[in-house]
Amino acid sequence: MAMNQVYFFKNFLKDRNVAAIAETSQSTIRKILRKIDFTKDLVVVEYGPGTGVCSLPVLARLSPNSRFIAIEANADFARQLRTVKDPRLTVVEGDARDIEAILKNLDLPAADIVISSIPFTFFPPATRRQLVASTASVINPGGAFLVYQYSPLMKGYLEEAFPKVRLSFSPLNIPAIFIMEARKTA
Repeated sequence: MAMNQVYFFKNFLKDRNVAAIAETSQSTIRKILRKIDFTKDLVVVEYGPGTGVCSLPVLARLSPNSRFIAIEANADFARQLRTVKDPRLTVVEGDARDIEAILKNLDLPAADIVISSIPFTFFPPATRRQLVASTASVINPGGAFLVYQYSPLMKGYLEEAFPKVRLSFSPLNIPAIFIMEARKTA
């Protein structure tokens, strides 16, 4: 039930923190999904789920005992995500920089996967570094931080906090997009 492009574009025009003019392509979403092992119970967090274009396919694959935490700063997107009726989904209208407190408030000790499409280029370097460090601190060993962006800018920041970072590219997106997979050592 991903929302339509018109709704997304209206939010792009209204909210300066929505950094894309269109939803992420299904081709890119499939590449992200291939980086997640859905055979076990997971705690998945998504920063900036927007219209749910990635959230909904993840939810469709998660086990019944998994949890999905969507952290969305845009009130319209958060309200729309709350219409998704899935007991595994918790929508938090807030800031990804509060990840540690959010997980603690939900009685979750850590996450297995964190997915992010938030516009890191909008943040100063210190904020980027702090958000990556906070994220690394809440990911279980063997888990991953999956970041997709229009620029490979975040690769260096991820390499500061994670021992293994892979960069791939998804040309079938408008515009083309980089996918960074930062793995925490098991």
